Amino acid sequence: MTRRSITMVAGRDALGYAEVAIGSLLANCRDPIRFTILTDGPAEKRAYAELLARLPSDTPRAVHDAAECDARAEAAFRAHPALRAFRRGHPCWRKITDPTLFAAPGAEIVVLDPDLVFPNPFTFEPAPPGRLLLMRQRRHCLLPAEVVRAAFRAGYALVHHTDIGVAQHGPLPWDWIEEAIARIGGESLPRVAHVESILWAMIAARIGGGYLSPRAWACWERSAGKRLLMLAGLGGPGLLRLERAHRLKCFHASSGAKDWLAEAARRGIPRPGAPRLAPTPVEPFVTISPEEFERGERAKARYHAATRRLRLRDPFHPAPAP
Repeated sequence: MTRRSITMVAGRDALGYAEVAIGSLLANCRDPIRFTILTDGPAEKRAYAELLARLPSDTPRAVHDAAECDARAEAAFRAHPALRAFRRGHPCWRKITDPTLFAAPGAEIVVLDPDLVFPNPFTFEPAPPGRLLLMRQRRHCLLPAEVVRAAFRAGYALVHHTDIGVAQHGPLPWDWIEEAIARIGGESLPRVAHVESILWAMIAARIGGGYLSPRAWACWERSAGKRLLMLAGLGGPGLLRLERAHRLKCFHASSGAKDWLAEAARRGIPRPGAPRLAPTPVEPFVTISPEEFERGERAKARYHAATRRLRLRDPFHPAPAP
């Protein structure tokens, strides 16, 4: 039996909600899988091993810390100095490089964030030979803006609407990625998590693929309506109840929604629905132009200027305690 390679990159800060993600994955995935967690140091490795021990499952699983990943990366990326430096820049960036280190040569890889929920019995989508599948959101998480602009200046295309809760791919074009990292900033890239999203968007435009159907693989997104509900007193788990995640294969509690996952799970949110075992159609990638990106940046600037001028409180960005 061939098992699909499912990898999660998760650090200490994710332990509280990662148990929800991992528990729902192991309980509901109907594919034969091998599950691997890549984490930080020995203490995190022990913590995630203990977490897995609490979850009954026959799924083969393993936990590797950063030192183990580093040793493999030095050999695997010997000819790629920019890649070796990149994976040391921010822990989230390892989601691009490190799952390959523990997979069979040429194997399909599914990379998961630790803030996902799999509410129903489900199967992953069929493997896309030579292509990339990503989740889709209405907006994008292409930031910092200066890195996006560097990519455009260097002549790279970027895919729009990308959400990086799930990435499914085969072998990646490492020589091309090595050059791309160097051309958009290399070791001078700002140590910001979302640089990962920019590079995924560039890879998607390069090798093709598509979006996982939002009707089965949905991403939580901020909206004006949700802000009003929070200001009116509705808490985070209540907001998650409104997502109708019971109809999905996978729900990504992105942004601040991840902080509500553990409490929501204690309240039975999301409630289970029907099994989602059939494949769902992949939607074609859509690219974003430099002009469209800049229009979005101007709109964000106007929004933030208006909230400052009107002294409006954004419930998703609470003021720091005095």
